Amino acid sequence: MSAPFLTLSEEVVTRAHDTIQTRWAESKEAGRAIALLPEPPGRAELRVLLEQAFWASLQTEEGRPATFSLCWVDPPPLLPFGLGLSRLVLEEPIPLTVDAIRKLAPALVSGNTNIGVTRGGQPGDLVIWGLSRGDHFELEVRVVRPGFLTLEYGHERTVVFLGQEAWPIPRFSSALGLIESALPQSLGQAERSVLGAVLLGLTREMRRHGSGGALVLLPRSAGDPWNLTNPKYKLRRDEARRWFDTADLVRKIEDLVGKRQEGAERSPLAEGLAYALAPYHVPELRGLLTGDPHEMTPALASTVAAVGKLTAVDGAVLLDDESNVLSFGTRLLSDSDRKVRLLASGAVSRREPTKMQLHELGGTRHESAVRFVNEVPGAVALVASHDGDFTIIMWNAEKNAVLAYRNVHLLLD
Repeated sequence: MSAPFLTLSEEVVTRAHDTIQTRWAESKEAGRAIALLPEPPGRAELRVLLEQAFWASLQTEEGRPATFSLCWVDPPPLLPFGLGLSRLVLEEPIPLTVDAIRKLAPALVSGNTNIGVTRGGQPGDLVIWGLSRGDHFELEVRVVRPGFLTLEYGHERTVVFLGQEAWPIPRFSSALGLIESALPQSLGQAERSVLGAVLLGLTREMRRHGSGGALVLLPRSAGDPWNLTNPKYKLRRDEARRWFDTADLVRKIEDLVGKRQEGAERSPLAEGLAYALAPYHVPELRGLLTGDPHEMTPALASTVAAVGKLTAVDGAVLLDDESNVLSFGTRLLSDSDRKVRLLASGAVSRREPTKMQLHELGGTRHESAVRFVNEVPGAVALVASHDGDFTIIMWNAEKNAVLAYRNVHLLLD
């Protein structure tokens, strides 16, 4: 194996290794919560994965930046004929090097194919055994853009790396976790999982068109939405209910969690993991969570693309807590003289929220969203800027303030 050009600091490697080990221990404690996470690599192996991936991310192949993911996994079993290609296994594994990664990167299908990495024949050696396609709970080192890596484990982003900086992400604090934490407490866990997945899928589409936009969730408990908003394009109620069939998806998650936990002790940790992982086993939801439209049904993919594109129209897209799309091009009404207490925190750093002036958060779109949430505490706003920055705005009852999580795009890319 070639010597790495970069030696990560011991602090960065330790922080990443300890985070992964904690997640693995939690999985073992939860036992039968949908799926047991596989054993992650050791500290030295993790260092090699990260260092090789970092420098490979700075390379180009035919003038294009290398984008890829390394998956720590043994070759999966070959699926029966007709069920799809799950792997491409090389006759002889090749050493994990920057050059090998760079040359294989163009063969990967975005979001769905990984370079499979495992232990070699000698202690400390890591090798590439081939390409792996499909749904993995194993550890992945994913390149977002040059020098920007993420470490994902059990479908959850656990650490974000920018060069020599590393930020562990607390349990259930992925973009999906942040969205779900903002949803009305009156919803059941399965309802939160489905609504969170829908909003995450729409968020990715909103960022994809590059025009900026806002999604606003207005809970039914808030009353008549038209007393609180001024929609330019209001949908008929029967039309609004045709976009997403969330009731069926909620039933599928409840059935899945119930079957997997039959006879098992329902500890809070086991139940939390079960509901967090269950959507990945529901085909209609998995594509929303992974961001891969090829994993969605054609109907769902076209629906998400259509609704996401509505956010390019000036004004917000308004949804209720059953995923019904009520209007778009919507002006949010609020009292501009009403005092706003705004707290902000980074989605990745997750430091204690600090006070922020309204003008410091963003432009008109951010300001109207904050004022609306301040006036309708049950509302949630997801706001994208033209440059791709993404903010989640919610009400925090404990602090009696509007809370904004900034830089959520670091959890989405």
